[in-house]
Amino acid sequence: MKKFTSALLVVCMLSSSTTVYADENVEIPKVETPQGEVDPGEVISPMKLSQKAPFSGVLLSPKAVATITARFLSISDRIAIAKQEATDVAQEECRNEKSITKIQNDADTEILKARIENNQRIIGSYEKTLSEIKSSQTDPALLIGLGAIGGAAVTVVTIFAVAQTMK
Repeated sequence: MKKFTSALLVVCMLSSSTTVYADENVEIPKVETPQGEVDPGEVISPMKLSQKAPFSGVLLSPKAVATITARFLSISDRIAIAKQEATDVAQEECRNEKSITKIQNDADTEILKARIENNQRIIGSYEKTLSEIKSSQTDPALLIGLGAIGGAAVTVVTIFAVAQTMK
């Protein structure tokens, strides 16, 4: 008999197809202090097992329930505010980083322009010195010609001197 009852209970538990769905629209009850009671303020009071209360657990005053309800209902607003604040902070950091990068870029550009101008000035000075040196030099063809004429003259004079000494 025990086996039959156990089998029947197992079959009943497995065959029951009860599905439970949560309510999508949660309606939070109004929080009011009952008439005749003094409003204790925002109080959370733990209950003990033998203490008189409708249930065991935590007893919340109407203000505590209202506070918890308000916090619960304002979660999406607080998330939106935190998201907006994080977005604003990130955008400000991005603007600061962009500004710093632009300042560094401008400074580097000015430094490189100054270097280019200095190099161009040095190149101009070298070119001027080179042109002065070239203009002050005598023509190599003239020197070769003078050397050839001088050599020929020395040769002729040497030949004439040798001829005179041989006579």
